[in-house]
Amino acid sequence: LAALTGLTSLQMSGNALRGAVPSVTPLTQLVTLDVGVKRFTSVHGSVWEHPALRNLDLSSNNLSGPIPGTVDLPALRTLNLSVSGLGGGIPVGLYTNSPLLNALDLSENAFTGPINAAIGALPLRELDFSDNAMGGPIPDQFLQLQDTITDLALTSNGCFTASQAVINFIVQFDPDWADGCAAP
Repeated sequence: LAALTGLTSLQMSGNALRGAVPSVTPLTQLVTLDVGVKRFTSVHGSVWEHPALRNLDLSSNNLSGPIPGTVDLPALRTLNLSVSGLGGGIPVGLYTNSPLLNALDLSENAFTGPINAAIGALPLRELDFSDNAMGGPIPDQFLQLQDTITDLALTSNGCFTASQAVINFIVQFDPDWADGCAAP
């Protein structure tokens, strides 16, 4: 891959590759990296810090552990980490260092903790946190998504708490967002 410095799109989804997602450092013009539906077990750190990457799909892999706290993807628009085996807290850098992010799918993993207030500053159209172990307070900054969001899923998590205004916003998209809780 190192010799393909002008490569803008690398789509390797659905084949039998396994091991680590390789370094993308030499691929300075890479805009799309799709390595979904694989057997990858780790991701080279350069993937999480690529300045030109706009679309990243690591879904349906055999990864483990958290998203690195060093995430710095300033051009990122879409991120799909669904069914990837990741967990732990979602680092605030995912929100603050990816200011153009408009589609975020972290569904069917083992993410924990609350939703960070920094999410409200993103131009998100699609957000899927369903089927994780997240919970806790949803900050009022979540309401800043009202002007952009078209698809929202929070079901099958721990218990969230939120102001009535946030609850009213969420139920427009995900009426079962508090399933499993005695009361939202």
